[in-house]
Amino acid sequence: MISTATGLASVPPELIELSRSLRASRSREYWQIRMPFAIPYIFSALKVAVAFSALVILVSCSLALYGLILWLHKKLFPWSLQ
Repeated sequence: MISTATGLASVPPELIELSRSLRASRSREYWQIRMPFAIPYIFSALKVAVAFSALVILVSCSLALYGLILWLHKKLFPWSLQ
């Protein structure tokens, strides 16, 4: 979200001034001027988010597997754990 806002704010003021002098609507200014400048920031943030989500999945699977192993050990060998 912050990267998107940074990308939207990174548009040169001259382009905004030009679009307003040509009486472009706000939606046209957004889609044809601001969004092309924001796309690299959006994909950069997406790359970080995908890597972070893969890490979260790995940790959660590891914890789930550890819990399953403890549960199986408790069911198979009830005398060994207190």
